[in-house]
Amino acid sequence: IADLGGGADILASAVTTHQLLLDVIERPEAVKLALDHCHELWMQAYEDNVSWFAGRQEVTAPWWPVVSRGRTYMTQCDFNSMISPELFAELFADELGAIYAKLDNGAFHLDGIGTEVHVPALLAQKGLHCIQWVPEPNTSALRHKRMLREIQQAGVSITFAMKPEEVETACREFDHRRLMLNVWCQSEAEAKELIENAVRWCE
Repeated sequence: IADLGGGADILASAVTTHQLLLDVIERPEAVKLALDHCHELWMQAYEDNVSWFAGRQEVTAPWWPVVSRGRTYMTQCDFNSMISPELFAELFADELGAIYAKLDNGAFHLDGIGTEVHVPALLAQKGLHCIQWVPEPNTSALRHKRMLREIQQAGVSITFAMKPEEVETACREFDHRRLMLNVWCQSEAEAKELIENAVRWCE
């Protein structure tokens, strides 16, 4: 499925990020109306994408490298890195929930310094199955074990990228039934060995 972006990010592209930051404070009702309009267009674009391969396969794949049975998508709201958790919950979180209600496997791309504060609002959305965590550049996702455990404890899976040498820690620290790791290896042999070890570490 094409990278469709997120409703808030589409608005920011349309009116500029600076203007949207002003609007969420000065004209929140107008932002909600515009977001509702973007949501309708977003769902239409998603349905158009799905229709291209409906009947040919039983799986879908978003821009994140994961394949799921049924209808899936990795939603996002990069704009949330610049607003408070209260504004995110009030203006944007429910729109994501409306998307998850129409998917079999809804996921969210949590990216940006300080965006951890939005996890409670995300976990409140029914139908959210997975959160992809992207930590600060050049840092390890394992720095945020507490948050990641809280997500799993809420019944939501987690996924993130990491180095091969971090995999054992991840397998032992988290519930492997709700964990997907994206790991880049130097060779096929290294990858196969890592998979074998991961199975053992998760026992």
